[in-house]
Amino acid sequence: MGTASQWTVRCMLLAAWSASNNAGSEAFTFTYRSPTHHATTPPRQQATSTTPVTSQRCDRAFSSPPSAGTLASPHGPKRRLGHLHADRQDGIAAGPARSSGTLRAAPGGSHSNYYSSASEGRGGSGRRRRSASGPMFAEDKGWLDALKGMADEPGLPLGPSKKMSGLGGVVAEDSRVAENNALKEWMGENGVWVYDKSDWGVGPHALSVAVDTVDENENETAGRGMIANREIKEGDELFTLPIDLLLTKDAAKKEFGADVITEDLSEYIAIALLAVHEKAKGKDSFWSSYIGVLPTVEEVYPTYLWAEEDLALLEGSPVIAATESMRRKLEVEYATVENDLLDKFPEILPREVHTFEEFQWAFAMLFSRAIRLGGLSTGEAVALVPYADLFNHNPFANSYIDARQQGLFFSKTDEVVVYADRSYKKMEQVYISYGPKGNADLLLLYGFSLDRNPYNSVDVTISLDENDELYERKKAFLSEAGLPPTKAFPLYNDRYPDELLQYLRLIQLNTDQLRGRTLEDLSFEKKLTDVNELMVLDSLVEACKAAIAGYPTTEEQDSKLMNDPGMFRALSKTQRMAVKHRRQEKVILRRTIAAVNKEKEKLRIPLGGLPQ
Repeated sequence: MGTASQWTVRCMLLAAWSASNNAGSEAFTFTYRSPTHHATTPPRQQATSTTPVTSQRCDRAFSSPPSAGTLASPHGPKRRLGHLHADRQDGIAAGPARSSGTLRAAPGGSHSNYYSSASEGRGGSGRRRRSASGPMFAEDKGWLDALKGMADEPGLPLGPSKKMSGLGGVVAEDSRVAENNALKEWMGENGVWVYDKSDWGVGPHALSVAVDTVDENENETAGRGMIANREIKEGDELFTLPIDLLLTKDAAKKEFGADVITEDLSEYIAIALLAVHEKAKGKDSFWSSYIGVLPTVEEVYPTYLWAEEDLALLEGSPVIAATESMRRKLEVEYATVENDLLDKFPEILPREVHTFEEFQWAFAMLFSRAIRLGGLSTGEAVALVPYADLFNHNPFANSYIDARQQGLFFSKTDEVVVYADRSYKKMEQVYISYGPKGNADLLLLYGFSLDRNPYNSVDVTISLDENDELYERKKAFLSEAGLPPTKAFPLYNDRYPDELLQYLRLIQLNTDQLRGRTLEDLSFEKKLTDVNELMVLDSLVEACKAAIAGYPTTEEQDSKLMNDPGMFRALSKTQRMAVKHRRQEKVILRRTIAAVNKEKEKLRIPLGGLPQ
């Protein structure tokens, strides 16, 4: 991360650059040749579909499964608001009030499922070319001179000469190579075929672990990654793992006993306790070779562990409220562990081992690596899966991890299996998708964001106005459908959900438009009147404008910074992630405004009244 003085210089540089953008006229452009990808650790569901596959990235650690609420009256299917997915709701920020409700830009709307304690659970290659014209601003040269020598600081992107290392060209003394070899040896000793030769019924192992990889599209280091050491065909079985190698709640119960790991204890808490316990054992742990390749907290660095000065770069983003909620949730969870477990079982769970810092480390591993496996003989389970969690992320990949039962009749056993989503050439990095996650989720849980992310979104939160004369009726109508009076909805790069419009039609409905009808008489799935629809679209535009105004920098300023290789590279990796994310949120908000304004042009005002 660099020293405090280095961070200060970077921030001064960033501030000077932002100020100079107002006067500068240099032209900077991106050229994308193919979709982007990134890296850290494994999957949740196939990226091409919102339908979960049996292997899921377990990112909703403290939550119950998302539910879908249907706003329907008892009078039949016609009189309904439609299906509203009640899985994205949290904080509220100031925004423009409308005549019958309030629409607000959400500071943390998309992550409530990470914090609810109800239950636990959880392609392409190419290059980006930067080009620039015009001289560097004269006043910036001094800052760049002050930053001279920082290019080799950990966390800054590597040059183009080394795309990956650890497969050759790395000195034998590199401890990471030794750690990779120890992991391979441990897996071989425990029934995993990781050898370069064939045997009866099994071919040569197709993968190697590189200690360093670089995402060329994002120009960022990506840590360890999986590389094809021979050609791989689509659908190939890459490897299998015995279930005994996984860190699971059952493994925690075997280690600590049923009195400690009770049936109602969260899987995440159980695995966190086991991970901390085994880490403290050092070389005496069965999992020591696996724990040896796990990243540090600083290497993952999700936003809930960011320093306040780094988090300040996200001012205006919903990620800040989500981050604060996550911090509070972890503190509450640890306090519960202290009271319910550490105090009761001091000999089994000593406090000097199970500190809050180690608890944070364990959850950083779980949030970024844990997989929910289906296909087990005992049902679904959350697990840390050694070796499989070394795949890096590509939002366009479809590789998946599953569990299955292997063997005949009464001798069947559970194992994990990994399949290839497509063909790979020798020495090509093999990716897996962590699921269709936007940058807010990636930053919160994995510590990185993508400049090009097809699943990126930003939330707006809408709320009933308590001063609305129809407030109680509308609130009861929503309650009947199991929906709250305040709810967040995601806006995407190319669309916004129809459920958002349905909700707004209810909120913007007034007594004049109702004309003696009941709410149950209406169908909110389509336009009520042109007047009502215009109010809906106006409120959405104003909410997006208010959200954009909440950022301290403009989209143009962020784009100029990102398009200047010297200036952008001078920032720490965390700061670069923050700039990428906040710029993408502004892009979505701008595109939403443009799309909604086009819809407004189609309306003919006024027609008045409700449809007969």
